[in-house]
Amino acid sequence: MRRFARAVLFACVLVTGVAVAAPADASTSLGTPGHQRVAAVTATSFTVSTDRAAGARSYRLFASTTYSDVWLDNLTAGHHSTALRVARATAPRLTIAGLRYGTATWFVRMEAVAGARHRYASTIVRLGLRPSTPSTLRAHSSAAGTWLTWDGVASTGYDVQQATDAAMTRDVRTYAVRAFRSAAQQFTPPARTVGRTYYWRVRAWNNGTRSGWTTPAHATVRTRLGHLRLMTYNLLNLNNTAEPDGTPIAPWSQRAAPAATVVLQHRPDVIGVEEGAEFVDAGRTTRQVQSFVAALDAQGGHFALADTATPFTTDTLGRYSGNYIAYDTTAVEQVGSGGYWTLDDDTSCGHNAVFAEFHRLDSPVSFLYVVTHAPNLGTDANRRDETARLIALGSAEAAQLHVPVVYGGDFNSYPQWGAHPVDGPQVAMAAADIADDETVALTRTNAAYNTINEYRNPPARFGTHIDYLWLPPGVAGTSWDNQLVLTGAGRFPGVPPSDHNPVSGDVWIPFA
Repeated sequence: MRRFARAVLFACVLVTGVAVAAPADASTSLGTPGHQRVAAVTATSFTVSTDRAAGARSYRLFASTTYSDVWLDNLTAGHHSTALRVARATAPRLTIAGLRYGTATWFVRMEAVAGARHRYASTIVRLGLRPSTPSTLRAHSSAAGTWLTWDGVASTGYDVQQATDAAMTRDVRTYAVRAFRSAAQQFTPPARTVGRTYYWRVRAWNNGTRSGWTTPAHATVRTRLGHLRLMTYNLLNLNNTAEPDGTPIAPWSQRAAPAATVVLQHRPDVIGVEEGAEFVDAGRTTRQVQSFVAALDAQGGHFALADTATPFTTDTLGRYSGNYIAYDTTAVEQVGSGGYWTLDDDTSCGHNAVFAEFHRLDSPVSFLYVVTHAPNLGTDANRRDETARLIALGSAEAAQLHVPVVYGGDFNSYPQWGAHPVDGPQVAMAAADIADDETVALTRTNAAYNTINEYRNPPARFGTHIDYLWLPPGVAGTSWDNQLVLTGAGRFPGVPPSDHNPVSGDVWIPFA
């Protein structure tokens, strides 16, 4: 357990000095604060109340954006970060004020005090500061699709309500957009009919605290939507024999078949593949990605590798340039030739992206799929700028082809994961009004599991997601699935196929 500087307590202040909690007492004459509840929230303050505890003379409210600050052991020992705030009062209704609005979750616990005796509430309350009502809601409808955009402060989600009348009373449907840190201010409604006029309104959602609704905006739908199931899968380079913590990795010869099994259970139409460049044979003629496609076909698949002009005969491809696209030849066909771009300034890192256009065989749906593997290197600003470059290149290519674009891949990016406290790729995507499929999907499967399982068995359940499908305005997402094949005990049935799980989504592409 990490030890922090000790602190002196003042009512509703940042804590810096002596121990936070009085010594524990074994007496049972002091009651426990019960039924903690959020009584009020503003953009800069919140009030929490509790039932009066028997024998209590005063109360303290501990609140922090650092979860461990309000763990019982840390409160008792006085260990905390600089984020801890404390309020004190004689009544069981306390306010923490003077805060700066942000999207971080506040973790709150009440304490009852009677002299040297004290008792903490048994549960932790979670809440967010109140966001302002979004502004400038706009409904867009064109040959590129139907979508909404708006402005306003950052929040961890939005409620988007749809109706067929301005009073928002007929055919009402509400979509929940949810994110960990900050959601894009764009949404493409998946349920609508061509030629019909719809009304939409939006309210912000910040860790459970909602704003007011916007004034409705309306538009008449001009395009239909066609379905595709897309996937991204980091295979894990076959030359890796152990994770950074020493966890041994099974050879690719044992992992290829399980990798194909988990993919085929969800029948993707197109798969973005990362870390597929290593050779599997001594003659250096077959790469890992080719072996993966062969494993898919051996289990009944009908997959081919897209032509992305990525060389198969050189040895210069590295971890961040081993990107490919595989597709089900019974569902889609590649249109023309694809290609690849180098995204970083230091070409020795090899950060690239591959792209190819696909057309669905049974409908007029066409789209451009762009796949990348962002290095877990460089500064947050580097990663943001490289993602912005990816967006610029993808948007230009899609505009030239007159098709929508979807981005997929391992972006090595999550606000509370690894060495990147700022999610640079997410910042760049949100700035371009490009939504993470997970945040807009109507259903989410296995969200509690990490998409990077770190080759652990059983896989980790911290909700760390670094593999993404990104959807631009006009492209809708209805499902997000973190794909795992597990036993009833929650373990991989054999060797884990990779240190990542495949991530797939049901995506809806606009067409006239």
